[in-house]
Amino acid sequence: DIDQELQFRIFGEQYKLAEPLSEERDAVYQSITYSSDLYVPAQLMRKKEGKIQKQMVFLGSIPLMNSQGTFVVNGVARVIINQILRSPGIYYNSELDRNGIPIYTGTLISNWGGRLKLEIDGKRRIWARISKKGKVSISILSLAMGLNLKKILVSVCYPKIYLESIERGTKKDYPCSTEAAIVELYKQLYSLGGDINFSESIRKELQKKFFQQRCELGRIGRLNPNKKLNLDVPENETFLLPQDILTAVDYLIKLKFGVGRLDDIDHLKNRRVCSVADLLQDQFKLGLNRLENSIRQTLRGATKRKRLPTPKSLVTPTPLVM
Repeated sequence: DIDQELQFRIFGEQYKLAEPLSEERDAVYQSITYSSDLYVPAQLMRKKEGKIQKQMVFLGSIPLMNSQGTFVVNGVARVIINQILRSPGIYYNSELDRNGIPIYTGTLISNWGGRLKLEIDGKRRIWARISKKGKVSISILSLAMGLNLKKILVSVCYPKIYLESIERGTKKDYPCSTEAAIVELYKQLYSLGGDINFSESIRKELQKKFFQQRCELGRIGRLNPNKKLNLDVPENETFLLPQDILTAVDYLIKLKFGVGRLDDIDHLKNRRVCSVADLLQDQFKLGLNRLENSIRQTLRGATKRKRLPTPKSLVTPTPLVM
């Protein structure tokens, strides 16, 4: 387990921006980007031995805005404007499967832009689609969020249909514990085969890569399910709760029987204005996530070779290129 052997930290609050290598006018003439290099302190610690390495690492180049409000990128003046994006929340729709049978879906859009789609097919089986090709039984998602079958059946409005959904799926679709559900969700998310044992690193990685990116609604997104599903969840609860998932499934079942309304996801009432600051922040988050994946892969290779890398060798600026 990498998390038990090594710990890598970046101290973002101690960042430093270097002076631009060239003036703005020279950047235009030389067809280069007028930017400043970003450096942050990084620390790598081997927990068992207590060895600590600290270095300043280069994260990437940040384009600088000039007095006219533009950025010089490859010698050309560029601007960034606000965008109108789909607001986070849950939106219900109806579509046809490969056989022309209508299926009902509930798409959860997170504050990060990630999506989690719930759907009920023609055989009344309920799924959670976690990627374009991969989907898992709703029971796996519910158990991975800390519920058990008894709590689920007590909380939903249609326990009989929920049980039928489990019975109509294959036996492997219903794990026997939360740990088994987490492993199954992890395997489906990364398209892994074979036997994988549960570990805390799998739980943490699933929390960051799946639940945080696809289940964080934000304050604005929390208002949507509260109003649509008649929930009374506090606005400061920005993450999806198991209660949200089960209530969303109940509404999905109602749609299957002709009760409820579908949404027009492209209607302006379901859009929001995303400022330049939000766009840059989201892009930087994505870059940091890619950087984390790269560091984890490098650390896995280093532990197999039993060589301790340096912080500089772990951090490459490529994932942060905007």
